[in-house]
Amino acid sequence: MPDAAPRDRYAHLTQRQREAIQTTGRSLLVSAAAGAGKTTVLAERCACLVCDLPQPDRCGIDELLVVTFTDAAAGEMRTRIRKAIRQRRNESPHDQWLDRQLHLLESASISTIHSFCKTVIQQWFPQAGVDPQAAILAEDEADLLRHESLDALFVELYGRNDEYGRGFQSLVDDYGAGNDANIAEALLSIHGFAASLPEPQAWLDRAERTLEPGSHDGLADRIDELQYNRLARELEHHIRQAGESARVIDSLYPVASMHADALREYRSQCEAWLDRLKAGNPDAWEQIAREVAGHKITTGRRPSKLPEAEVAQFEAAKKIVEWHRDLLEKRLQDNICSFSKDEYIEGLQRILPYVRTLVRLVRDFDDRYQQAKAVQAAVDFNDLQRQAYELLTKNGDPAKPSDVAIQLQRRYRHVLVDEFQDVDPLQEAILRLVSRETADPPEGNLFAVGDIKQSIYRFRLAEPALFTSRADAFSPESAIGKLIHLGDNFRSREGIIKAVNLVFAPLMSRSFGGSEYDENARLKAGACYPPSGGLRAFDGPAVELHLLEPVKGVAQASDVDDDETDGAGATQADSQQDELAGIEREAFLIGRRIQDWMGATGERMNVADRPATPGGLPVLRPIEYRDIVILLRSMPHKAEPIANILRRMSIPVLIGRGESPADSTEFRDVLSLLRVLDNRQQDVPLAAVLRSPLVGQPLTETQMLRLRMLDHEASFHQTVLQYAEQGPDEELRYRLSGILATLDRWRTRIRRAPVAEILWEILEETHYPAFVAGLPDGARRRERLIQIHNLAREFGQFRRQGLRRFLRFMDEMLAAERSPQQPAGAGGDDNAVRIMTVHTSKGLEFPVVIVA
Repeated sequence: MPDAAPRDRYAHLTQRQREAIQTTGRSLLVSAAAGAGKTTVLAERCACLVCDLPQPDRCGIDELLVVTFTDAAAGEMRTRIRKAIRQRRNESPHDQWLDRQLHLLESASISTIHSFCKTVIQQWFPQAGVDPQAAILAEDEADLLRHESLDALFVELYGRNDEYGRGFQSLVDDYGAGNDANIAEALLSIHGFAASLPEPQAWLDRAERTLEPGSHDGLADRIDELQYNRLARELEHHIRQAGESARVIDSLYPVASMHADALREYRSQCEAWLDRLKAGNPDAWEQIAREVAGHKITTGRRPSKLPEAEVAQFEAAKKIVEWHRDLLEKRLQDNICSFSKDEYIEGLQRILPYVRTLVRLVRDFDDRYQQAKAVQAAVDFNDLQRQAYELLTKNGDPAKPSDVAIQLQRRYRHVLVDEFQDVDPLQEAILRLVSRETADPPEGNLFAVGDIKQSIYRFRLAEPALFTSRADAFSPESAIGKLIHLGDNFRSREGIIKAVNLVFAPLMSRSFGGSEYDENARLKAGACYPPSGGLRAFDGPAVELHLLEPVKGVAQASDVDDDETDGAGATQADSQQDELAGIEREAFLIGRRIQDWMGATGERMNVADRPATPGGLPVLRPIEYRDIVILLRSMPHKAEPIANILRRMSIPVLIGRGESPADSTEFRDVLSLLRVLDNRQQDVPLAAVLRSPLVGQPLTETQMLRLRMLDHEASFHQTVLQYAEQGPDEELRYRLSGILATLDRWRTRIRRAPVAEILWEILEETHYPAFVAGLPDGARRRERLIQIHNLAREFGQFRRQGLRRFLRFMDEMLAAERSPQQPAGAGGDDNAVRIMTVHTSKGLEFPVVIVA
């Protein structure tokens, strides 16, 4: 390790933080838990490498490659590094080296992986064989182009009567239930995953080959091994769960000891199966699976004449046992233990033709998509990575860096990667190629920081197993790399840290969560929150758990009409109403707690923006609504009911990222209008437009009924045209003629000008934004209209235009639940309680967090 700097600027850091900042001469993997100062460590390491190391080891800022997950993170990292260098510059005002580093900082390689790949391709475009001026498709435009390419492929296949066409139709019928949307979703998912790999075509070859009879390392030859491992992992899970549940029953429901005994007996049986499994050959799983398939968890009957309180305890314990029975049935008996080895092999042979068809579809779709991009002289983000990878390797071999890669290895003395748990295999290969880990001889200069427990981007093809395998390679310490754990949380109160450890220690394991929740993974309290000194603050328990028992039939007085709903429909409606009522009960409890904190019944609560300095007191201030966030697993059907209850309680609320305005009246009105302008023969959108203020005074129900009565046989749009020419009601006839003329005028305009421009003209002409602004919650309604217009402006940057393509773009967004999001500050006062998903809250901080 290098000598300490003249002033120990790292005195406030932990020993492990200092080690992560100052260690050189080998690769490092820093496993940094939440609140452990990961960003500070990364920025300080960059400053240390540039400013603090002895002369032979010190490097210029232009000799660093710093890769972040987002552009915003790259900007923040650049700012932090600048601040750190300036601090040193202020201490040494005549150091010309520091002046030079500040001058070079703006052009330093601090960016996302995609931006880095783009830079590499543009610099070596002759070797890459690509057009350096090719347009880069925004993700939304690329997604639209993918769906258009896929639709064209499906249309062709529906018209083919050869083996390929019939195979496609069978795939749709047998695995899509006659709906090709399911096949399209699977195909796009497989294509995306393959594209995230260094060798996608080889992976597709293996995927098909593994099902072929007699294939080396095929699934048929590995069934014993695979089933052995699956059964062992599942039994370990059941052993752990049954033991925990038995202890819970003993502790909370002692009257139900027979249920605890039943779970202990089941745990012992699982242990016996697991011991036999591990003691035998891999094919021993089949006999054990047959025994598991016939097993039942049995308990005695409830004793008679129990007091009512003990009856409730007994029933609560019984529910725990029933949960384990369900777990046994679904996870073991109906899953792993449901087929014999011969049945598995037979099943593999039956699905082989479908897999071959699916693999061919993936390849053909990729060809069409590549052709569609070539026509537009464009590339997508994955192309940047793919082209960079091919440029950096010899013949696509990740172990053989090209001459370009060797030049980059010489340029960058250190490669530093943030959020390493969220990289995919292709990205990892690129980073290793430009580091010196693939040099000859290899040299460790790749610094990666992340936390596998915070990996939330599997849907974006992140592969957290890369983090795990690298941690395994560096532990025990190897010559080329070292693993450093940062577990001290400098953000949260000790009570929160203890609660998190209590929940996750029994849950997380290598097989469930990708990481053992061992001593290194456990969070450790590093923040200081001493008593508040007399002010009302959160000095009590840091975590509250409120349990609301479900109340059946609470929604019986709802608007559901018993005469219109019966049987299964009534049951489903009742269930939905009960669920909604449960959400509203939660919202009311949340509102009461917020009112109490805000001082409705006494003194207002005080909060601290940050922990206290050692030996000091926290800086407290009165709590505000913006200090509180409500986290949900998902937003649909939950966020709005909670927000409505809170607003009725006079609590300001903002529904953050995750709310979709697509179900709002104003969104539907505008979308219906655009559909009619695209095609006047669309009946439902035309009816919606006639009933909306976009045509002036909306048609009444009576007027709509007169239209329908004119000709029962004709379609609605034909009836409207007929009535505008010869309808008996002169006033309605005149109204319809004017509306149709206006629609024709708008239709002509929108075919000749950008969608966004004409849409805004229509909104201004109809005064629709002013109309919705006068409705309840008008500010948010008007903001939704602006969101639609912003989407049209975004679409205006696409390579291909047209109203129909814009509507397709909107349809794809809605189908993928990527509809426009409500801006964080939209709708008025920013001092409001936030509602967002757990997922979108990553990286944010709030003094008070409510999980609903």
